[in-house]
Amino acid sequence: MNIFKAASAAVLLLSSLSTFASTITTDFMSGIDDGCTSCTLTNQSVNTWLDPTGTVLDGASWIQSSSVWQLAGDYMVYEMDLGPSVLTSLYVAFDDTLIIKVGDDTLFNSTTESISNSWNTVTDVFDYIDVTYIGEGDSLDFYVTNTGIPGEVTGPTGVIWSGEVERDSTSVPEPSMVFALGLGLFAFGFTRRKNKNL
Repeated sequence: MNIFKAASAAVLLLSSLSTFASTITTDFMSGIDDGCTSCTLTNQSVNTWLDPTGTVLDGASWIQSSSVWQLAGDYMVYEMDLGPSVLTSLYVAFDDTLIIKVGDDTLFNSTTESISNSWNTVTDVFDYIDVTYIGEGDSLDFYVTNTGIPGEVTGPTGVIWSGEVERDSTSVPEPSMVFALGLGLFAFGFTRRKNKNL
């Protein structure tokens, strides 16, 4: 019986230690469940500049409605419910210009980069940035600008994105308490066995 207790305590101890380094990877992509300022969201997967099918953007959508695409000016679309986490990948296609921010921090500004045919190309944002932390309550914000002439139909403008974040695992609450319990049970089983052998 004591051997069973000691083995159980050791398993509990090892599993509690593994929770310290555990992370959860979450995928996210553009879609109509995101937020928008000065625009209406509708899934646009056809009649767009880039067809996401078969690319790393597969499953994501150009989400600005066609009425917004024909307007000159700027608007913001944002990916919600990512924080707190670490942004580990982000792919985009966009037309005409794009600025990506987390809070007040600018991660990417297409006007300072030389990207050819950005509306028909998948751009890996991590070619331009490092791993980025997204805080509690922060969103990943995409500022889009149509550089066309007001009142004229200048063709589509918008953004499509797909990425990945890592979060600390919270599946086992208070790992230090579980660790202490496992250590105590292990010591208790070892002590009882030693006393019995005497």
